[in-house]
Amino acid sequence: MAVLHTILLAGSLIFGTPPDTLRVARSEILLRVRDRSPIIAAQREEANALRYDAENAGLAANPDINAEFPLYTRSLGTWFDLTRNGQFSAAISQQLPIAGVRSAEAGSLRSQAEAADEIARQQTQFVLRDAAAEYTTLVYARRTLDALSHQLELLRPIIDGMRTQLERGNVAMKDLLRIQAAAYAIDQDRAEALRTASAAETRLRSLAGVDGPLLPTDAPTSVNVPAWLVGLSMDSLIQRAMINRADVMAAAFDVRAAEQARLATYRRAVPEPSVGVSYDKAGSYAPDFFGVTLSLPLPVINRQQWASEAAEARVRAAKARLERVRRAVETDVRNAVDRWRSLSQQRASVDPQFLKRTIDLTDNIIENYRKGNVSLLEFVDFIETYNESIIRQNVIDAQYSNALDDARIAIGEDLLATP
Repeated sequence: MAVLHTILLAGSLIFGTPPDTLRVARSEILLRVRDRSPIIAAQREEANALRYDAENAGLAANPDINAEFPLYTRSLGTWFDLTRNGQFSAAISQQLPIAGVRSAEAGSLRSQAEAADEIARQQTQFVLRDAAAEYTTLVYARRTLDALSHQLELLRPIIDGMRTQLERGNVAMKDLLRIQAAAYAIDQDRAEALRTASAAETRLRSLAGVDGPLLPTDAPTSVNVPAWLVGLSMDSLIQRAMINRADVMAAAFDVRAAEQARLATYRRAVPEPSVGVSYDKAGSYAPDFFGVTLSLPLPVINRQQWASEAAEARVRAAKARLERVRRAVETDVRNAVDRWRSLSQQRASVDPQFLKRTIDLTDNIIENYRKGNVSLLEFVDFIETYNESIIRQNVIDAQYSNALDDARIAIGEDLLATP
């Protein structure tokens, strides 16, 4: 199936677009990925499960009921009849949550649910970044493929004409071989672009849950650069990331959850009594006896000392993880923004009309070569230079687009948000 897909994709890229091709813009494919990704859905459900656990933990304990119904006495050799000669007793009690252990446990689980929500948000950003990178790769691989295919089609009539002239003795074999070598190099570069486009489309289809072929309709570099990315200093961008980043928020919620769990541990040291009422039909005190019951656990074994130490250690560990995340965020922001700024300067130094002009110049130089105004050496040198330039320019554009996405992710901005 993989071989068949590659063949079909090659045919679609070279000979045209199949009728079942799904034409998608960048924002459309990212929306599909966000809504259909099983990774994102699983993480969201994990957060929902923790939220339900929190609600369950906050509920009060159920009351306890105890009843005793005698059935048979061996000394009298008779069965008891509860309406005449029998007796029974019953008691019901309810634990009083005076220590607030359950509310603290529920608060800890709610904080864990909030942390899970932030992790789901972070996972969404990572999946969207992967999809955006594949979309970018597909766009610029197709651009390279189209340019090289056009160049190769222009060379084929020249090569055919040189073969005819070689048979007539008007062209040297070395000249024909030289231009054929240039064509072979173009064909190899085109094959590599085809493999790159095929792999990117396959991964993008998997992320988006799409069965048919995909055709990108816009260039990622057309996405507007957020004003804050251009106008803010590095320190301001780092501060913005500390507020926006999902992993920082998740780590902060983990600290809060550990603190709530520690509070619950301390509160368990306070014995929670149970109160209730009891009834005895023919008890030892008097018939039809009613009474009030009170029970209290006895702390014979102190289990709180080590539990409290463990809770304190978990709080310290959560705070250490938060600090580690903050340091990692600062590094991420610096690296991502520096790379984007470097590529932005590199891209700005290139004439935006360079590729269009080289395509026009290719047509002109081929025509001049046919007329004998350009030597074979000059012609082949131009072709090879153009070949390298078209590939390099598309690589720079793709790297710039990916660097812009990485910078937005590093600062905690959604790729689908309005700049």
